[in-house]
Amino acid sequence: MNLFQNTKTNWKYIIFISLFAVIFSAGALVYQYWWLPKEEANMFQVQKVQYKEDEIAEWKIYRNEQLGFEISYPSDWVIFGTEEEKDSYGGYKYFYVKFGDEKEVEINKERQAGEIKCAVTAGISNNVDNLTVSDWAIKKWGNPEDLELGKIENIKINNLEGIKYEFMSMGLETNILFSKNDKIINITTTFGDCEDLPVIFDQMLSTLKIIN
Repeated sequence: MNLFQNTKTNWKYIIFISLFAVIFSAGALVYQYWWLPKEEANMFQVQKVQYKEDEIAEWKIYRNEQLGFEISYPSDWVIFGTEEEKDSYGGYKYFYVKFGDEKEVEINKERQAGEIKCAVTAGISNNVDNLTVSDWAIKKWGNPEDLELGKIENIKINNLEGIKYEFMSMGLETNILFSKNDKIINITTTFGDCEDLPVIFDQMLSTLKIIN
């Protein structure tokens, strides 16, 4: 009788210890996944930002007098790409420069792959047909009603009148367009995985200047 009771007691201890081991292991895995810091090379995380006016005043300035515009971008961003194409007369058919988060740019260089999530592009294109900004945008991308989440609206930034043209393309692509003589200036970005981009984009737009 005593032997039987001891056997039952031993099984209770074995079951208790086994359950404790399973719970401990699960807890360790949860801790490693949620609380231990991730390696920077494996994940790019953008901190939430809200730049103040005095900080914006210290931003880097991109100025292109030949193309006629100036825009500021965050101090911890870099220019990571430019592209141009000229027409037969030597003028620009289009030109654009890309600005992006320096940390993300460096990580993507190491990986040699991927799109920069926190990025804004400023460009200028010919308007040889002398179209209105809206007609130029519709000629380039099509009628917004035919596009997913397509929308076009008039805007005014720093006394500059233009349009906002949006549609879904690997994220919500937003184009801010202004007319300058026979050119169209376009400040664009794609909202998606960079949660701070809407704030940064708006603040960059507030610094845009057209150079006569």
